Amino acid sequence: METPRLILRRLSKTDAQAVWENWGADPEVYRYMTTKIMPKLSDVEAFLEKK
Repeated sequence: METPRLILRRLSKTDAQAVWENWGADPEVYRYMTTKIMPKLSDVEAFLEKK
């Protein structure tokens, strides 16, 4: 889905670094998520490979 101000798309493995830096290791974010916290970049990469 795309609008002039927003693009929604599935996460891909190339997003791993950005996910990890922005919310992958933030416990406050995971209060509202069903997945476990991902404190290491390799955790995020493994998660994205499964999706």
